[in-house]
Amino acid sequence: VSHVLFTGFTNQQHSFSDIFSLSFFLYPQAQFWFLYALFCVTAASAAIYRFGGNAHVLLIVSVILLLVADRFEGVVSLTFAHCIYFAVGICIAPALLEHIGVFSKKMVIGLVILLFVLVQGCALLIPGDRLSTPSGVLNFAMAVSGTLLVLMTCLNLPATGLRGLDYLGRHSMEIFLMHIMAAAGVRIVLIRVFEVYNPLILLTVCTAAGILIPVLMSFMIRKSRLTFLLSCPDWLSLQKRFTAGR
Repeated sequence: VSHVLFTGFTNQQHSFSDIFSLSFFLYPQAQFWFLYALFCVTAASAAIYRFGGNAHVLLIVSVILLLVADRFEGVVSLTFAHCIYFAVGICIAPALLEHIGVFSKKMVIGLVILLFVLVQGCALLIPGDRLSTPSGVLNFAMAVSGTLLVLMTCLNLPATGLRGLDYLGRHSMEIFLMHIMAAAGVRIVLIRVFEVYNPLILLTVCTAAGILIPVLMSFMIRKSRLTFLLSCPDWLSLQKRFTAGR
């Protein structure tokens, strides 16, 4: 709806007929394709668990979807291609939790940083983005190395004394979901109302808004007892399924 209400201020123009058309959901809409893909993957995973499946079944299904992803187009192809990341994360989570302390060792920290740099460098040298190309394989390696780097950073963050980053990390999902709306809204106000066009000012203020406004909204939602806006119902929660037997 915000696409339509603020269509005169955004880079892409949309009408109500556009956003309610089937093509709007089947073909990627800028970076928003990820929200559709994440919703579909989460819903499919919940269904698999609901009918007695487990992490291994989810992984097998994800591998099959990955192999056929290139046969489809748009959001369907993107969803099939990225389901594997979701499944692998669920499969390796128990092992990561059991051996989480290893990421505090200096040798492991150095190896993770080296792996990240090497994988990123290789990805820049190999063209192509289809799953059947070496670049497609590197996409997975980039995700793994990047995830390990973030995990290692977060684990060792308390030792740095940067408590503010720890707080932002606990609200990363809210920031992820709301940062575009917040940053874009502030950019519109700065340009249209205050006629600010300086790239440095826009970048600094909009980046800060994209982080701080979602955190503020999260605080207000929790204070207003509207937490259902930020959480999954218990009957759909995979987390409840995982912890039920503990």
